[in-house]
Amino acid sequence: MPSRTLKERVAEYVDSGLMIHRMKIDKVLICRIEGNFGTYHTTFDLSKDGKKTDCTCPAEYWPCKHSLALAETYEIVPGTFIDTDDILKEIQHKKKSELLEIIKKMIQCAPESLAVLGIREW
Repeated sequence: MPSRTLKERVAEYVDSGLMIHRMKIDKVLICRIEGNFGTYHTTFDLSKDGKKTDCTCPAEYWPCKHSLALAETYEIVPGTFIDTDDILKEIQHKKKSELLEIIKKMIQCAPESLAVLGIREW
């Protein structure tokens, strides 16, 4: 059986349920991809035309199929990405007490986010 082309391997991930937590932060696309050997954190920098991509997958080639699928997904269905600019606009006028409650809930959902506060182990 002939091996699949890169285009075919990328297509497996484009706008699929394997690509989760799709976000756009400034000009950088971020997602998690359920890959063949685990869950990968994948980024694609739109301002650099993909010259600044990153993926935690074990691929030996660059850019990997996950990075290419991320960019293609954004090209065809950008509305499936959360734009952090929109989120920041929504919360910029909240009171300090409201923001602290939001942070508390975020920590409860993702304790590893404490690392952004400099807390590595507890």
